[in-house]
This record gives sequence, structure tokens and C-alpha cells, in this order.
Amino acid sequence: MIYENDIKLRTTLYIQNGRDCGKFKGCNPLQNCNGLISFKPAIAHFAYTFRYMQDYDMKGKTVQLIEPTIEDYKVIKSIWEDEATMNDVGGIVPIPLTKYQKWFSRMMNSKTDKFFLGYDNVLNRCIGEVSFHRYDLSTKTAELNIKIVSTFRNKGKSTESLNILLNYYFKVFGGYYIIDRIASKNKVGLKMLLNYGFKIKKETPEITKVILSKEDYLNLKSSQSCT
Repeated sequence: MIYENDIKLRTTLYIQNGRDCGKFKGCNPLQNCNGLISFKPAIAHFAYTFRYMQDYDMKGKTVQLIEPTIEDYKVIKSIWEDEATMNDVGGIVPIPLTKYQKWFSRMMNSKTDKFFLGYDNVLNRCIGEVSFHRYDLSTKTAELNIKIVSTFRNKGKSTESLNILLNYYFKVFGGYYIIDRIASKNKVGLKMLLNYGFKIKKETPEITKVILSKEDYLNLKSSQSCT
């Protein structure tokens, strides 16, 4: 017997993942390799997504990552338009509601982008955002985005949020490389990524490009588990 709450949850997951019930576009790599693109696709996706989300936990010790909804406009606006938060990543990004609606539709329906809001597990307050985007299927490479609200910095939130995202990206989504381009003035952000395990690939006076491979990530996790 399928309970009402179960149906509501599956429907919510279906909508948030941007699936088209008729054409069933937007399968992630894991769904494709499991063959969930043929017989009764919508039902298959309900069951698979429900089981998949049960098995995969986006919650850490102090932070959890949650996909935003269209109602999270004010939350995202408060991050993008906060000078202290955005100063080291290029400055504020004004986002009127119409622009947000277009961005949200594009991001949530993308096959190559994944965006999460981070929330403090105790305070239940948004601590920032993390995402990967511009995923190249041929090289299995994506670009990293991480913005932690200024008042939550230097508390381990950046590293924990990054760790949850990378665990998803490498182990579930199927990525093999992730890169980031750090402004030269963002020394704190660069130090955090280098301390995590990213390696410098290219440096210019304005930008430092860093990279982390799946192999290096798994080696880092393996060595940490042995200590």
C-alpha cells in the first residue's frame, strides 16, 4: 500500500528534479546506467528517486545541503546582495524576482548543474550555497561554486559543505574532475581549497585555477579514515 505522504514526497522529488513525465528528459548518469528511461518512466523515476534519496544523505555533522525551491528567493537574494559575503567573489549580484525565476528554472532543470543551499543543523539558518555547474560530459569536469555567508565563516562550515557536495559529485553524479577559479584577492578561499586537497593548475596575477580529481579525493578520504 502506498501512503499519502509517500506519494507527496515522490511527487515533490519529481518536480524538484525537473522531470518531464511525457518525454522524461533530464536523467542523471546514474539513472541512465540503471536503465530507468523506458518502461513507465515516470513511475520508475518516482520509485528510483525515492529509494535513491533514502540511500544518499546530504547531511553532515553541523551542516546539511538542501535543493532550493522557488520560494527561496529571499534567501538567495540575501546571499547574492550581501557585500560582506560577495566581496571576495566578484561583488554583489542584484537579482530581481523575474531574474531569479529565470535562473531557478534553468538551474533546476539543468542536466549539468546542481545547486544546494546549506543550513546549520542546530540553528536551521542558511549558511550559504554550494554548487557545481558547466559539467562537461566528455571530460567529466565541472566548475565549483561555494559562497558562505560572512557571519558563518571560520567555523568549519565551508569545509563541511564542500565535503558533502564533493561526496555527491564524485560518488553519485559521476564527475571525475572539479575546478575552481579563485580571485587573487580571495586568499582565504584559496587557502581553504588547498588545505582540502585541491592542487594549483594555473596562476595569473588575477586568477588562480585549482583542480581536484576523483582519484585524489578518494585517496584523501581513505587517508583520513585511517587516522
